[in-house]
Amino acid sequence: MPELPEVETIRLFLKNNIIGKKIVSIDILNKKSLSADPQNIIGQKIFKLSRTGKQLSIYLDNKFLLLIHLKMTGQLIYVAKEITALGHPLDEFTRRSLGEGGPWKSTRVIFTFSDNSKLYFNDQRKFGWIKLIKQTDLDSFQSNLGPDILSPSFTLQYFQTILKNSTRFIKTFLHDQSKLAGVGNIYANDALFLSSIHPKVRCNQLTKAQSKSLYQNIKKVIRQGIKHTNPFLTYQRDGQACLKCSTKIVRFKLQGRSAFFCPSCQKLSN
Repeated sequence: MPELPEVETIRLFLKNNIIGKKIVSIDILNKKSLSADPQNIIGQKIFKLSRTGKQLSIYLDNKFLLLIHLKMTGQLIYVAKEITALGHPLDEFTRRSLGEGGPWKSTRVIFTFSDNSKLYFNDQRKFGWIKLIKQTDLDSFQSNLGPDILSPSFTLQYFQTILKNSTRFIKTFLHDQSKLAGVGNIYANDALFLSSIHPKVRCNQLTKAQSKSLYQNIKKVIRQGIKHTNPFLTYQRDGQACLKCSTKIVRFKLQGRSAFFCPSCQKLSN
């Protein structure tokens, strides 16, 4: 599932490849993925991209924007001289599985630009979406989102205040996009590990020192994810040795999501 770092990587890549280009045609292969009048998209130039949490905005010069959420299996593939997905050249295995050009079985929407390059929106499970909205409506559309992790509004004071007012498990709380936008399962697990906090600690039981450490480590793992410098510390490493103490990483279900932690480094106090 693409998380904030992956979506930010997409934004940075597309910023260098599609800004200034005109959309000359659009093929909507699945109306659930994009329900919009193509005439409000065709002929428009792209002049800006932005991101809030896991949502990507592509601004058109007619005062509309394309708001994209990849959800679980969504993928943006840009095809010019070579296929590129999620902002990175594809590895050989993925290239062979996709073939040399689209559309593919999971392609839902195709944007074609004036230079004949294409942007494919692929989504195997069809949970992702693209919405065409007025640029002036973006704030109200995203009013259910908390502050973006990398925005100035995500302050330590804000983070400590919302933690103090919640009795939820910290791991579950970190997934609540209405409280803080952008943290997904991978980075929640690893930030808790770096802070030596058990996933089932109640938010209001965290000390100020723990919440400060967690605040710093959330930002750290997100930024490292964007730079592609963070191997998973606990995520999907169940049964493997902890990178700090060599104790085996444990996996368990916590309110529908997998939690990964080190029983030695992340002890749960009674």
